[in-house]
Formats: sequence, structure tokens, C-alpha cells
Amino acid sequence: MNILVIQESNWLTRNPHQQHHLMERLAKCGHSIRVIDYDIDWKKGSRSRLSNPRSVFENVHKILPDVSIQVIRPLSLNVPVLEYAALLITHRQEIIRQIDEYKPDVIIGFGILNAWIAARLARRYSIHFIYYWIDALDTLIHERLFQMLGRILEKQTIRNSIKVIAINKKLREYAINLGANPESTIVIGAGIDLDTFNPTIDGSAIRSAYAIRQDDIVLPLLRFKRGFP
Repeated sequence: MNILVIQESNWLTRNPHQQHHLMERLAKCGHSIRVIDYDIDWKKGSRSRLSNPRSVFENVHKILPDVSIQVIRPLSLNVPVLEYAALLITHRQEIIRQIDEYKPDVIIGFGILNAWIAARLARRYSIHFIYYWIDALDTLIHERLFQMLGRILEKQTIRNSIKVIAINKKLREYAINLGANPESTIVIGAGIDLDTFNPTIDGSAIRSAYAIRQDDIVLPLLRFKRGFP
């Protein structure tokens, strides 16, 4: 199955989130995954460039070394506020291009603007669209004037979705309050990778070495290696 993922965050540099784990496992099962992302952190870098050209990153992985995901980053404009107008144009062009060339069986949206575009195009081309909620994204918009617009777009995207997926019950409730159908709105929890976090390991020696009591909760910290050129 060809799966096209749409998000408004940097797939390459942002820490592994729900979508990274899920998509890499789907790729390992034999599905083809392509991601359209956005360098949301462009303001943290040099502003010497007015725009960034379209880029394609091959053989991307962040968790599983034996999978390969293609990440496409459309042309972007490095101008505050105007960046959103540019995203509407370039991401729409890229989504249409991928629909024509890649022919996705399903499109999964994780953002607001490009998810809204993708949901409308998916409906036009009779492609299943799934809206995946890992956060209440409208509340994270820096410009407060745009937060209400974000909620309006989320509501429209929900109406064009065959299914809404949330990572917890509260997000599911939030999506339902925005108009999601309770019967097609489900929760897929983040879960735990038991291959990495083995609950049967005896940690008494580590606790003793660092004077950690047996009733203290310990959270392991992993360092992830970025699997792209």
C-alpha cells in the first residue's frame, strides 16, 4: 500500500514522535511511505535566504535502521506570516504531484494547513484521508489571531476525513467537540517499545550505584541517531 504522510513539522530533525514509529513499522511490513514535511524551525537558523528550494531526502529512518522512507520538502518562503501563504501554494502543488506520480492509497494528515489541503484533494480524487491528532495544534499557533482560523480549518478537515485518530482520550474528546464522528474517531496510544525498554531487566545494580531507592521511578533517556545523509 502507498501511504502519503502530510505534516507541518521537520521530519528529519524533530525527535521521533508517534508518526515516526508508526510509519517506520509500516514500512518494515512492506508498505511504501512518502512524507511531505515543512521545516518549521527555519527561524532558528540563518535568515540570509529568502526561500528554500524543494528538496527530496532518500532512505530516511530515525528508529529502524532497515527501513527507507522518502521525505519531500516543498519550496518554502522564509518570511514571517507570508510563510503560510507560500505553504498553501507549494504544498498544494506537491500533494497534487504526489497524487499523480505516487498514486497513494491513503493520505494521513498531521498538520493544519497542509492537512486541510490534502483532505480536500483526497476527496476530489477519491482517496481515503485520515486525520491523525498528536496534539491540539490550533492551540500551538504562535499568532493568536490565527488560532481561530486554525480551528475552522481543523473542523473542515475533520469533515473530509474517513477516520480521525488521536493519541489519547482527551484529544479524542477535543476532536469530537470540533465535529468528529465519535464512531469513526479512535485512540491509538503511544505505547512502549518492549524491545528497547525491557521490564524484566534487573536494575538493582544501577540503583545501588546511583543511590536510587527501589520505589523511585526511573525514566531512561535514549539518544537517537538520525538516519539520513
